[in-house]
Amino acid sequence: MVDTSIFSSILEHYQGLLSVYTAVGIMAVVFIGKRLLLLIPAIRQTQALNKKACEERNTRSFYPRVQRESASGAC
Repeated sequence: MVDTSIFSSILEHYQGLLSVYTAVGIMAVVFIGKRLLLLIPAIRQTQALNKKACEERNTRSFYPRVQRESASGAC
């Protein structure tokens, strides 16, 4: 038979609300961190240059239409 004491112990002590708080906290740190990084002029300029290069690259005619359309959201 399978020993289920480990699973029952985990379920007995599982903190569901704490997991939700942790997930929301991680998402908030990532969101706020990205916004804070964009306050640095060098990073903001580099992001703009990268986005421009990506958009120019995706307009090339030798890319198949499906690839261009799927990559347009990636820039």
